[in-house]
Amino acid sequence: MTRKEFLSEMGAATLVVCCGSALLGMEGCSEIRTYLPKVRKDKAIIPRSKFDSKDNYIVLRRSATVPANYYVSLQKDGSFVTVEMVCTHRRCELRPSHAMLSCPCHNSEFTTAGKVIVGPATEDLQRIKTTVDEDNVYVWLKNNLLPAG
Repeated sequence: MTRKEFLSEMGAATLVVCCGSALLGMEGCSEIRTYLPKVRKDKAIIPRSKFDSKDNYIVLRRSATVPANYYVSLQKDGSFVTVEMVCTHRRCELRPSHAMLSCPCHNSEFTTAGKVIVGPATEDLQRIKTTVDEDNVYVWLKNNLLPAG
């Protein structure tokens, strides 16, 4: 193997490790449940069947049709909540898990509904308008911010 081939292969391996690590949450080597939704009339459409008692959340990753990273969760009361995955303390990208969202920058923690559990963040996460019908969960991608509280 030539030096150039070695460096090329090591670069690819490093990329896989780094990108894979960036997608891991606080639960060790568990997978982050991401979903690329269909988008229709400025709403991301997620089948309700994607949520079950074991895996009660989906992460919508920023893309050409989704303007930010969103955490969509099925709450214990049966409602669905969507929050933007950005810490309100210093705007760092949050890491999701089944039980909470955590900030790798300064260790703030939030409930899956976006409420602050541990600071230094003092403001809850930005909630996003979310509606449901029998078959689907709809995350509004425009004019979608809900009032705080």
